[in-house]
Amino acid sequence: MQAGPTKNSPTVNKDKEKHACDETTKEKSKIFKLRCRALLPEWLSTIDYDDKEEVLTIDVEQLVSGHILLIEVWNNNGVKYVGNFNELCQPIRKGGHILVQFLGSIAKEENYCPLSEKTWHELDQYFKGDIIKLIRDRFVIPNEEKYYTQALQRVDEVWRGYKHDLKKRYFKPAEKSIREICDNPANGVRKNNWVNLVKYWNSEKGKELSKIGKEARASLIQIHYFGGTSFANRQDVKAKAESLKLVDPSGSKSRIDIENEAFEATLYAGQIP
Repeated sequence: MQAGPTKNSPTVNKDKEKHACDETTKEKSKIFKLRCRALLPEWLSTIDYDDKEEVLTIDVEQLVSGHILLIEVWNNNGVKYVGNFNELCQPIRKGGHILVQFLGSIAKEENYCPLSEKTWHELDQYFKGDIIKLIRDRFVIPNEEKYYTQALQRVDEVWRGYKHDLKKRYFKPAEKSIREICDNPANGVRKNNWVNLVKYWNSEKGKELSKIGKEARASLIQIHYFGGTSFANRQDVKAKAESLKLVDPSGSKSRIDIENEAFEATLYAGQIP
């Protein structure tokens, strides 16, 4: 009877080496993808474009000019808009503007981005798959993972900004009881999702994360104000803060509140996570 390969036989050693090599290759590939993602800048919330510019559409084979409403994109009737991108994979020109605006509208649709979810990472992959399908059905963009990853990140940013805005507007426990807040959901928000969101904001975990976020934004203000001159927007933040002070002569807002508002308006177009 012929004996099988022993523990230290050449065959077993080769198998171990091959397995180790495969694992190393996978790890290097993973690191490479993460580095590529880190190198890609975020998609902007607003894009400069000429409204008179024509946008190429597929399926009807024609150029479309003039103002294009979001409702026309949602009710596309098989029409796909061709997206334009720069060398950094960022949307540009009118086609890119339409895409970014459409992504922003998705973030406020609870059928795709339910507000009851605490974080984007906890959002079920089913919803993210539906978002990608919405994009594919209405836009022609390069069929590469990095473009869809960036698109989802843009939706995430708007979604977090939307929740932040709702909290600033409606969550005022010093003025109303939690029950009163729960019983009066924000316009367009489903009651059950609103109740879950309010309960999370009022939870110890929600309060702690909110505190951490405020401290982080406050520290960023100081960095932007007093950091290196390479940060081009710091003067814009200062100017915005001064203009907000003029609008509030009564002094009802604290210095920190004014600085935070200026930071949000200037750096992230009012969309802070």
